[in-house]
Amino acid sequence: MIAVLGATGAQGGSVVRALAASGQYTVRAVTRNPASDASRALVSAYPEGVVELAKADQDDVESLRSAFEGCEGVFAVTNFWEHWGKEKQQGINTVDAAFDAGVKHFIFSGLENVRKQTNGTIVVPHFDIKGEIEDYAQEKNFPIFTSVRLAFYYQNFIAYFPPRKQEDGTYSIGFPQGDVPMAAIDVEDLGGIVLALFQGGDKYNGQRIGVSGDEVPIQEYCDIISDVATEGKTPVTFQHIPEEVFGKFEFPGADEFAQMFKYYREYKPDRSPERTRELYPGTKTFRQFAEAHREQFAAAFQ
Repeated sequence: MIAVLGATGAQGGSVVRALAASGQYTVRAVTRNPASDASRALVSAYPEGVVELAKADQDDVESLRSAFEGCEGVFAVTNFWEHWGKEKQQGINTVDAAFDAGVKHFIFSGLENVRKQTNGTIVVPHFDIKGEIEDYAQEKNFPIFTSVRLAFYYQNFIAYFPPRKQEDGTYSIGFPQGDVPMAAIDVEDLGGIVLALFQGGDKYNGQRIGVSGDEVPIQEYCDIISDVATEGKTPVTFQHIPEEVFGKFEFPGADEFAQMFKYYREYKPDRSPERTRELYPGTKTFRQFAEAHREQFAAAFQ
């Protein structure tokens, strides 16, 4: 049995689906609200006994320990954007609970400690905190500990950075990446990756594995969006926006995102598409993702 946190979210949901579909594992889907429609839908999608629900809150160590009891493995994710300053303690609570419950393989959705790596020249709290949690989990000496570090989500090109119409009628996507290739991935592919990590067990002990489906300049992502959504009739151009400008935009986390892109651009964190496909051959390219979400991309041009 594998316990999965954030079971109704993007990352946890993909992991639940992959583990349940594999036929090798039963899944304990851990959620704050087992009575929600999303929670019940997870259970009803599979034969009885494949997915069960457990109620737990990352602020409550005892609830987590209870949810992890009897589980061979745990996939854990923390959410900076929902909890802000609480994320680190919630991560520590999750690690402690899993260790105390005797979990053999602990997989954490982590990221680099950018502040530490760059000697404080770049600070990205939603990365840094996850890096600190990784270190804490590593020091716990689980029989098997693995961290998986996701690239920029393909989904962000739909939800947060879609093509936007400019005053002259052209379309563009803009943020502080310049012409440096950026790794990205379909978050739904995380499930297949995590399944492979659980299957590999000791092989991945102590590893912090960066994953992506593509790693190309932003203009190439723009070209693919144009091809898929408009058959190339409406070009999309990438505009580099300096981080000092982007960071002053009026939306929550603008400065944090500006620093994240600076880190992507200047340090190019390891997110190998080749290694990712060795783990999970079904990892999608951006073109495959765009074709599967053609209507959503096309909506940006309407």
